[in-house]
Amino acid sequence: MDLKQSKWYYGCLDDEIPSDDIVFLVTYFVLSNKDRIYEVVDIKENGRPVNPPEYLVSLLIYGALRHINGTDELAEMAKFHQKFRYACGDLQPSGRVLRKFMQDYGNLFKQVLALTLNLAYTLGLTDFDFVCIDGTIIKATNSPFNVIYYEDALVLIENLKSKSPSSEAIDDLRRPAKKFYYNSVMSTERKIELLKKMIEIMDSNGKNKIPAFDIDSRSMQTKKGHKEPSYNMQLATDTQSKLICAVHISQHPTDHHELPPTMDKAVENLPTKPHKVSADTIYKQESTLQYLEKEGYDGIIPDQGQNRINQGKIPDNLFHKDNFTYDFDNDTFQCPSGETLKHKSTTYEESKDNKNTKIRVKSYYNYNACKNCKYQDQCTPQSQSHRVIQERGSDLSLEMKNKMNTKEYQEEYKKRGSTAESPNGTLKNQYHINQIISRGQEDKENKITLRAVAYNLKVIFNKILEADDTINFKNLVKYHIDDYMLEITQEFDDIKFKLTELKKSKSITKE
Repeated sequence: MDLKQSKWYYGCLDDEIPSDDIVFLVTYFVLSNKDRIYEVVDIKENGRPVNPPEYLVSLLIYGALRHINGTDELAEMAKFHQKFRYACGDLQPSGRVLRKFMQDYGNLFKQVLALTLNLAYTLGLTDFDFVCIDGTIIKATNSPFNVIYYEDALVLIENLKSKSPSSEAIDDLRRPAKKFYYNSVMSTERKIELLKKMIEIMDSNGKNKIPAFDIDSRSMQTKKGHKEPSYNMQLATDTQSKLICAVHISQHPTDHHELPPTMDKAVENLPTKPHKVSADTIYKQESTLQYLEKEGYDGIIPDQGQNRINQGKIPDNLFHKDNFTYDFDNDTFQCPSGETLKHKSTTYEESKDNKNTKIRVKSYYNYNACKNCKYQDQCTPQSQSHRVIQERGSDLSLEMKNKMNTKEYQEEYKKRGSTAESPNGTLKNQYHINQIISRGQEDKENKITLRAVAYNLKVIFNKILEADDTINFKNLVKYHIDDYMLEITQEFDDIKFKLTELKKSKSITKE
């Protein structure tokens, strides 16, 4: 398939496309990595498939860049729009072909995401030394009212298995369950299989209802304050380039334990292992701190008090715990009046998240100082004779607290503000990931990863234009298709050189 061929008109597909259009970078990127694509996509024994997968991948990425979520709409654009026709080599695949490809090979985009990171690393855009983790709740393709209750699932299984189902029992079912029963597309065996899985899930999580369309989704509280079927999307983002390093879709409603699996995915994708990892206060869990130490990461996670101070929310009460300064070397606290509170006792309490885990609680106080202190009435609760400061967590938690009290790490943590939340907002507001139709946890992750690939290529494209806005991107693709590999290398070496010079000039300006 030749992207330069004429078809029913005089000229070539790229004649009317500007030389600085991102479609050329997308096509070059995909075609230069087509060997990796063919490692994932099965090739029939009698030769190449009817629709070469590299062109389907190119079209899907370009469609995501243009914020098109529907495959039928994308198929129409591939018939009539010059840039979309160019992206798919004028294949003009149907919406059904695109849907089937995403269904069978959607996990391919996890590898493609890693290839975008390799491209950025090759061009010298970043060294991936510092990665931020952040999460947000995203909607599942399931109405909060389209749910099947436990008792309805049992009635459905009984009647689906029966040779003479009870019409009265079916009529008494709630509307979603009744609709499930009369679904003509799904076989009876498939219905029974799904219902058994639903009951198994409800038994494990203790709920009495489950989403009917997307059974992998879980009820989570949105920013609007109400609960609906959703997923927890975690992103690992490079602080230097703002490239997305990993997408992790979780069924857990909170971020407490999501850093380790997200970082594991990021390391699989990245060409080099990061050194620093930053996250918000909610990620500061004992298991996370142990993970960071084991993997050799320099964690940057403040506790609640430090986070309040970072946000400028300093408590009005002078004797709030946030105003007690911790001395890591001596394992003591200094109160606002200058007295030292020493470690006096250690107890253990049951973890709220895991009953098998015990949380260490260290108590600090100075009975004599409090007894003679003129601020005792303001500082000490009426039920106590002296002020007690309790610190929960292991030595790893105290080390993190001490580290986050230093100016160096406070400045490092500030980098997270402009990095971690930016891709989340972009994917939600520009790539409309809440409107993506998906079914299941894996399908949701695959389709959001496709948008992350598009986002990364857009970032790389903008960085290249920043270095030199006169670059002719048409040459990248022309050289590749004509197999002028030497000229491709030279073209990209030129881009890499210009990016390096831009980076040097920026560092000189900062100095």
